[in-house]
Amino acid sequence: MKIDVIGLGYVGLVASACLAEKGHNVTGYDTNTEKLKSISKSDIPFYEPNLNELVRLTIQKQTLKLKKIENYGDLVADAIIIAVGTPLSKMGTLDISQLQVAIKWIISNYQNLPFIIIKSTVPPGTGEKLISQYQELTDKYISNPEFLREGQAIEDWKNPDRIISGSKSQKGYECIKEIYKNYTAPFVHSDITSSEMIKFASNAFLANKISFINEIANLCDKLGAYIDDVSKGIGLDPRIGPNYLIPGVGYGGSCFPKDVQSLNDLSMTHLQSFDLLQSIITTNQKQQLMPYFYLSEKFENLKGLKVCVLGLSFKAGTDDIRESSSINLINQLSNSEVVINTYDPVSIKNSKKILPDSVNFFDDPYDAINGVQATIIMTEWNEFQNLAWKKVYKSMENPKIIFDGKNFLNQKLIQDLGFEYFAVGRKIKSKK
Repeated sequence: MKIDVIGLGYVGLVASACLAEKGHNVTGYDTNTEKLKSISKSDIPFYEPNLNELVRLTIQKQTLKLKKIENYGDLVADAIIIAVGTPLSKMGTLDISQLQVAIKWIISNYQNLPFIIIKSTVPPGTGEKLISQYQELTDKYISNPEFLREGQAIEDWKNPDRIISGSKSQKGYECIKEIYKNYTAPFVHSDITSSEMIKFASNAFLANKISFINEIANLCDKLGAYIDDVSKGIGLDPRIGPNYLIPGVGYGGSCFPKDVQSLNDLSMTHLQSFDLLQSIITTNQKQQLMPYFYLSEKFENLKGLKVCVLGLSFKAGTDDIRESSSINLINQLSNSEVVINTYDPVSIKNSKKILPDSVNFFDDPYDAINGVQATIIMTEWNEFQNLAWKKVYKSMENPKIIFDGKNFLNQKLIQDLGFEYFAVGRKIKSKK
């Protein structure tokens, strides 16, 4: 198929490269000339494992081409994927202006309007509103939400757990089936609004699961229970499952915070009080600052305390720092005049743009840790698990605190070395 992709960010570029690898004739469009130049040289402007190589190969095979969005007037395609940004506005709503601009451009520049597949995350009801505004979209508009995890996006595209679509025509469903014809994942085809809701409901449910286990872990600390055992025990219930039951310093990124906030706003707009969503938001905001609360209880005055924060991206495998727990924590610590060293394998460049000038950035974790009194792990990079902890112990100053914000270190090893160790819900020493 001849497939055009509008918007070459995390979703659009992964979609373009993966579809091109499958043999589709793909053209990726973007407004940013410098971005297009970088991508054409396989210099991806964000970190996503294996994407550089995949883009390079598909460009070489000429199944992927790159073009700037301009007024062409005579474009032809079987389908167009829109993957532009829908950022959260200050009012808590998703800004769909980029999507509207893209649709207008498509209508003006394509012969025989192709199917328009919306990958951008939009509030439920958006598709119907756009169709009422642009009647020519009626049988061409397809909602096809993405479920790509940053750091695992290529794997998720190639091996999806489900493929969701919503349209007003059978031909729209057939278009999706043709694009994904070699995939074994189950298809769920619905109306447009239901398809849009599936995306929001999925992310809100996972955010709720994370917030729930964090609150349970906090209670475990008060009661003396051990969260690793609790998580394992409840995760064996097939109605619950083990995923997203590791407590820590909350969630971040471009999806969960935005989608939960947007769904909450949408509920209020329709006079449906969704109290659970507001609780999720509040719980996560509190959880992101758990290391700050811990240190505040430990020390009478945080001014001058020397701390190392390991990890700046919101999760391992990406350089995305949007709504990162680390960024929020560092800003809070900075306000208390804490001396902050930090290290991340891929996110330092992005972080320097938004963090206070007082933050010290290092290219080596051991240099960042040297001389600090507390080390806080905020991102689950394997590199942090595999640190030479004896070396770390010797280089830190008393009281040598390790705050394991991802609950993924060997607790017994850390404590046996003499560190003061804390992780959410792990107050008692592990028996292992």
